[in-house]
Amino acid sequence: MARLHEAQTPFSVYLNIRDTIGTAKRRVHYFDRYLDTEFFHLYLRDLNRGLEVRLVTTKGNASFGVTNVLSVSRLAAGEFANYQLIECLAADLHDRNLRIDEMVFFLGTSIKDAGSQPTNFSPADSTAAGHAVLDGIMATGTVIA
Repeated sequence: MARLHEAQTPFSVYLNIRDTIGTAKRRVHYFDRYLDTEFFHLYLRDLNRGLEVRLVTTKGNASFGVTNVLSVSRLAAGEFANYQLIECLAADLHDRNLRIDEMVFFLGTSIKDAGSQPTNFSPADSTAAGHAVLDGIMATGTVIA
C-alpha cells in the first residue's frame, strides 16, 4: 500500500519497511547508492538465511557504499545461501528501490533518514519492464562479496 509517512515518524517507517521485508519468501533486493551498515542490523538480522539477497550500491566512502559495508557484507555472505553485494556506478543508481519477491517498492529517502521528514514508501513498477530495469542495474555492476 502506498504511504506518505509524516515527518518525525522514523520508528513507524522502520516498522513498515521491516514488515514489508519480512514477507519475503524468495528474494530481497535493495538498491541504494548510500547503503550503510545499519541496513544489515535493522533489516537483514532476522531474515531466513535461504533467501536470495542482493544489495546494490556505489563504491562510496567510509560513511556509505561498498567501502562502508564490505566487512559486515562478508559476514552476511557467509550465512545467506545466495548473497551478493553489487557495486555499480553512481550514474546508474539514483532512486532507492526495494524488491521483495515480485513486488518493487520505492523509498523516497535513505533507510537511515526515513521518517525524519515526510517519507514516501510505496509500491513501484512491478511489471516485467520494471524488473528488467533493476536486473539491468545489477547486470552492469560488479559483484564484490
